[in-house]
Amino acid sequence: EPSESPYTSPAFFRKKKNNDLRLILDYKNINNYIEDDSFVLPKIDDCLQEMGENTYFSQLDLQNGFNQIRISDESRKYTSFMLLGRQYQYKRIPFGIKPGPKIFQRYITNILHDVPNCFVYIDDIVIYSKTKDEHAKYLTLVLETLLENNVRINFEKSNFFTEELIVLGYKVNSTGIYPLTNPLENEIFEREIRTRKDVQRPIGTLNWYRKFVPKLSSRIHEITNLLRKNETPIKFSEGMKKMVADIKTEIIQNAK
Repeated sequence: EPSESPYTSPAFFRKKKNNDLRLILDYKNINNYIEDDSFVLPKIDDCLQEMGENTYFSQLDLQNGFNQIRISDESRKYTSFMLLGRQYQYKRIPFGIKPGPKIFQRYITNILHDVPNCFVYIDDIVIYSKTKDEHAKYLTLVLETLLENNVRINFEKSNFFTEELIVLGYKVNSTGIYPLTNPLENEIFEREIRTRKDVQRPIGTLNWYRKFVPKLSSRIHEITNLLRKNETPIKFSEGMKKMVADIKTEIIQNAK
């Protein structure tokens, strides 16, 4: 809706893969002054643990996610943005505003609180079971509950009765939980190490896989020590390069 708010954030269009335009809002500055919601997001490890040793999975995509929740009249001014010479503000929660994820998590969690074999992580809803009959029962219950509460589902982007699921950065099936290795293909692993920042990015990526690499912290201890030094260029030895390469190989093998 049109806005006269004194709080205005930058906005611009970005082209998607299908050449459609996506509106991008940069709420970085206003987020510094907005109080976050107190609801605690679930731990990803806990969500994955819930799914362990199941055979059938369904994953629901909620249409327009945060936009399904209305914003109070007095709070809309904080979502204001300028676009093509005109000022607007949102009636519903936009992507990028600080409390959005936790408000949405609270909303969907409360709706599905009594539904078994289902977990919610922001806009990811996963139903899991050991048998097809169980799955049909749980999935029907979730769908009915969401529809009763006017939560819209994008059925084209949802997955039903699959035996393997990609969710929260992991591949999940009846045999276990495996990491996706796409981040390991990033060019940050190919660059010459000269600065502390050059060390931080690949080490940060490796740390994300720590539960799949025994004793990772001790193995990269010598490398992380480089972050405590101010010398430039960083002395990144051949032994350190080999260590990073070996750990990458180990992660990729464990992901198969």
